[in-house]
Amino acid sequence: MILSSALSTLENVLQLLGLLILFIIILIATYFTTRFIGQFQTNKFKNSNFKVIESFKLSQGKFLMLINISSKYYVIALGKNEISVITELDEDDVIQVEEKEIGQIDFSKYLEKFSKKKNK
Repeated sequence: MILSSALSTLENVLQLLGLLILFIIILIATYFTTRFIGQFQTNKFKNSNFKVIESFKLSQGKFLMLINISSKYYVIALGKNEISVITELDEDDVIQVEEKEIGQIDFSKYLEKFSKKKNK
């Protein structure tokens, strides 16, 4: 009786460890798949003639977008089921904001700042 109870408990623990290992493998696979798809999408649109310069949310599912197609700029209204061209802009009318390269963020700096504020 005691032996079968111990074996049952051991079997349950092994099943739990197996599920935990499987869960970790799935998380790792999801992480690398997401990174791969993100890099693929970034590289795909990097040299494209279509670029979204700016986006402004008007309400749920409705946006104003400033887009660049080749050398022309357009303001469009984007809804759930429709896209409307509002106006075409000259290049002089568009204020260009420099794109900053997003590098590695050192989380430890933010954590250190937060912990210093919390201790004060």
